[in-house]
Amino acid sequence: VTVLFGTRYKSYCSNISRTILVEPAEKQQKSYETLLEIVEKVYSIMTEDTKLSTVYNKCVEYIKEKRPEWLNNFPKNIGFGTGIEFREPSLLIGPKNDNVLKKNMVFILQIGVTGLKEDEKEYAIMLGDTVVIGDNGASVLTPSKKKIKSISIFLKGEGDEEEEEEQENIMENITRQS
Repeated sequence: VTVLFGTRYKSYCSNISRTILVEPAEKQQKSYETLLEIVEKVYSIMTEDTKLSTVYNKCVEYIKEKRPEWLNNFPKNIGFGTGIEFREPSLLIGPKNDNVLKKNMVFILQIGVTGLKEDEKEYAIMLGDTVVIGDNGASVLTPSKKKIKSISIFLKGEGDEEEEEEQENIMENITRQS
């Protein structure tokens, strides 16, 4: 489940995007953890005087290193400048935008991948935050938990599987005795 939430504060826009994983398979969890790692790396390169195209291209490099199979399903931009206007078209973080980041500029960074498959089911993952450009990279203005344990929902409790196995063993023994 992908959730995007936007709001205005004193006429200024913000946005946050999260993926909530319900009963995620191991592969889905690893995909999410990889995306989180890539997002954190992108925050660190969003420094003053860095071109927006450089930010995008570095993100693509990280994906090539970690998950090259994602490139076919990767978006043409990974965010945009924001402020009083929600989306500043001249400040898209994409491969052809040579505008540069300046200190205190605000961006919505949204990195996601669509068309991923697990057990023949298709899914997408996305992470996004409103960030401000600082001396040492982007600082998140919309802090929220992002770790896998905070965004995953497991419907079965830890002991449920053991109980199910125990019940199956009991039923198997009863069947054998009959």
